Amino acid sequence: MAYQDVKRAIIKNARTFKVEDAAAKQVLEQLAQDVNNLTQEVVDCHNRVLNFAVAIGNGLTTINVTLPAAMPDANYFVGVQMNFNNGGSWVTAKTVTGFTLTWATATVGAQAVRFLIVD
Repeated sequence: MAYQDVKRAIIKNARTFKVEDAAAKQVLEQLAQDVNNLTQEVVDCHNRVLNFAVAIGNGLTTINVTLPAAMPDANYFVGVQMNFNNGGSWVTAKTVTGFTLTWATATVGAQAVRFLIVD
């Protein structure tokens, strides 16, 4: 629900309850703005979390990962879930659009890696 929709609903209810006091109207206006700000914060938070998977081939120990959406900066968290014994993994070369994932034990057959990226 957009800010203007919330504002209209609050003003409509204020009229229904005969809110004519200027101070009460100001409180309702602030409430509408607060709802809008909270809605935007939820949207912003959702936009800073990426959850995706990539398929990888046989015999690999490193991949360059391109993020499905650019991050605001390179200070994001990278969570990695691998469905094979990788011998340990680490992330390097982070940029706003991707990073490099390296692991110790080469893949055997086709595998997958799931990522959780949080800014």
